[in-house]
Amino acid sequence: MNIVIIGCNGFIGSNFLNYYSSIGADILCVGRIKPKSFQHKFLELDDFLSLDKKLEYDIWINAAGSGDVQLSLTKPEIDYNANVELVRLLLELKLKISPTGIFVHFSSAAVYGNPIKLPIAENDELNPITPWSKNNCFQAFFYFRNWTDQTNLMGCFSKV
Repeated sequence: MNIVIIGCNGFIGSNFLNYYSSIGADILCVGRIKPKSFQHKFLELDDFLSLDKKLEYDIWINAAGSGDVQLSLTKPEIDYNANVELVRLLLELKLKISPTGIFVHFSSAAVYGNPIKLPIAENDELNPITPWSKNNCFQAFFYFRNWTDQTNLMGCFSKV
């Protein structure tokens, strides 16, 4: 199994890295900074986004982005770039260099705002409150769903 983990240094990405390492998967890690004593194949995010050769991996896991709600309030353009624009760039790259396999994307249940009932159902009304949750809503429902609906890209979207 060949896997790309984008955002491999974060909480979700590092847990995927640990799991897939334990089962012997061939992993390409993508992040902003290569950790010291890192023993996996690694590409910095900007270098990864610049690739123009075929890259056949079975699964791309996107666990990258910013979870900083305060940043979305003080510097919304930085949050937009980290949580919306990055998704667009990754989807374009996937279609260009690795159109087969699955693209797995993680977002936040914050797109539902303060829900009236729990558990939240997938088809419950969206009510993002902060710029951060609005950006997550936009990336999820505009980019991800539109791209997977309009292309042959297979995708899986999960709100955590």
